[in-house]
Amino acid sequence: MAGDTTADLGRTAPTTAGVRDASSGPSAASLAFLQALIARRASIEIGSDRRTLWISRLNPVAKSRGLASIDELVAALQAGNRDLESNVVDAMTTNETMFFRDGPVFRSIVSEILPAMIERVGGEGRVTIWSGASSSGQEVYSLAMLIDRFHPELVRSGRVRILASDLSTTMVERTRAGRYSTLETRRGLTDAELGTYFERDGDHWVVGPRLKRMVLCRQLNLMDSLDPIPRCEIVLLRNVLIYFSDHDRLDILRRVKERVLRPDGALVLGSSELIGTGERYYTAERLTNGFSFRPRR
Repeated sequence: MAGDTTADLGRTAPTTAGVRDASSGPSAASLAFLQALIARRASIEIGSDRRTLWISRLNPVAKSRGLASIDELVAALQAGNRDLESNVVDAMTTNETMFFRDGPVFRSIVSEILPAMIERVGGEGRVTIWSGASSSGQEVYSLAMLIDRFHPELVRSGRVRILASDLSTTMVERTRAGRYSTLETRRGLTDAELGTYFERDGDHWVVGPRLKRMVLCRQLNLMDSLDPIPRCEIVLLRNVLIYFSDHDRLDILRRVKERVLRPDGALVLGSSELIGTGERYYTAERLTNGFSFRPRR
């Protein structure tokens, strides 16, 4: 995140609802402004009923800028603080993540989906995997670890590529750096995995070159053109579509099928997510743990 260069602007700008206790959250007017901002910048709908989420995500942003409340933060946004706007969008669009989150699903990807894709691309072909909401990268590197463990020949030959994209430039940079605190690594990683795939750097751990060589990172809004993404054998859109409207969700699923996913490829959603009206474009295929979705012909 950026520093405190705009704190004074935030303090002097008039608030939208007078003096409020920061713990009480934003006023109705501030919340409406924030909802419109997130919808405009990220095409994501976060309802006013999710006040706890708004408060937990934005109070730290306000505090880091020396602002007393979310209402003061909104006042700074209304005064045209573009840098702060990016911080707010980052905070509200960053999903909770951890290493090996929904681990059984990842094991099914590596043991059931990936072998079929390796066979289809042939002995010299390359398997391309795209994670369309990679957040800070823990799930991407979890997948890379499993591929290295169970399909080391793919890694040695450079025949597997994982594309990690996210709306947040901050999260993209975190994924590219592959640098995580001890607390973050303790959420899902064993000592053996740390010793094999990470290098210690003070009180942080950095992903080693063996995994980093597999992962390419870029910033991408799912509502923008998907042309920068090559054709992929596997697409992961985990725990992100729930934030879009029904219309936008269906549009993303359609464009992924038409422009990204190979006809014999597999789409994987979050473990609790359903394909919904996207069933017109995909057919469900049961895995040992969860489902994948194949493009309809």
